[in-house]
Amino acid sequence: AMLRCVDCEVQDVWLGLPDGTRIFGRLYVPPHPPDRRPLPAVVVCHGYLANLGFMESPWAADLAKIGVVSLFIDRRGHGRSGGTWWPADEHTDSDNGLTGASLDVAAAVDYLRGRGDLVDPDRIALLG
Repeated sequence: AMLRCVDCEVQDVWLGLPDGTRIFGRLYVPPHPPDRRPLPAVVVCHGYLANLGFMESPWAADLAKIGVVSLFIDRRGHGRSGGTWWPADEHTDSDNGLTGASLDVAAAVDYLRGRGDLVDPDRIALLG
């Protein structure tokens, strides 16, 4: 059974990579403060031969408790995501500041930066 935080909102999301690969993610949104101020966020990644469930159990509830939006992703070629572990173009120098970051991580950060209703685009971290 998946550990979901008690009073947060949980949304399944799909992210598209430039080559058409679909990346599965689960977004945890803690109770929003009354002033609706954008919250800090974190992209949470698992290791190889795992999936997002390995990271959800120890991290989802705690991140929500401290007021952080979290996006857990199934890395490319893992879990419900498509693609293979080692695509030829795995590393990229994109314009989002994540030089050398994996395309799936970059897509997750781009998604969070596009959620200005929830997320402060200048306060996004990576855990994993």
